[in-house]
Amino acid sequence: MKTYICIILIALVFVGCSKDDGVTTFSANSINFVQSDGRAIVDRDCIDPNGQYAIVIEANAVGSGPDTPTKIEFTVNGALYSTTFTNDEMKIIPITLQDGNNIAELVTNGISSSIYVIVQDDFVLVP
Repeated sequence: MKTYICIILIALVFVGCSKDDGVTTFSANSINFVQSDGRAIVDRDCIDPNGQYAIVIEANAVGSGPDTPTKIEFTVNGALYSTTFTNDEMKIIPITLQDGNNIAELVTNGISSSIYVIVQDDFVLVP
């Protein structure tokens, strides 16, 4: 009888202590251009060339188990950047908009956002 109890206890230890215990990582699912305070930039918004703008990246947890910090790579106008997520959150990252088409893209899944900026030069009224 003791042999059966020992076998059952050993089996429970191996089943309960699997090396494949899950971990939680974070996956970015959106990237968008926003005002520096996080307000969305909507169509026909006037873009102030001296204003402060940002991108916002939203990440959600994937898996179960202890949280594992996850590095998310993204590009803004072709330049590569990264940020680390440690929980479900939205990160606001300051950027400088350039004249013309501005593109922000998540490297891992290709999700992107773009905004077209026309910088108004100084003008003079001619009589």
